[in-house]
Amino acid sequence: MIAVKGNVEYTINDSEKKSYIESGYDIYDEKGKKIADGEHKTISYDKYKALKLKYDKLVEENKDNKADELNKQIDEKNTTIDELNKQIETKNKEIEKANKQIEDLKKKVEK
Repeated sequence: MIAVKGNVEYTINDSEKKSYIESGYDIYDEKGKKIADGEHKTISYDKYKALKLKYDKLVEENKDNKADELNKQIDEKNTTIDELNKQIETKNKEIEKANKQIEDLKKKVEK
């Protein structure tokens, strides 16, 4: 693995990886693919401001998004399903009880 920070590169092993990440080094595998970002990185205020404006615009565009409404409907339907499942369980118990009574009556009639 290679640890890179600025124009400094070190070849490291797996046991050193965490320490270098904590020191702000990006970690790349042998093929040059980044596998971890170093900690404590900063970006310029201009980049932050541009991203913040883009984020605010997306939030505004999606304010009327119906996801929240749909999630509420899903929650309501799930509650209804739970209630119906409880009713089914109660009816199944009643059916089992009635079947047992029928079996008991059949046994009495056979005697």
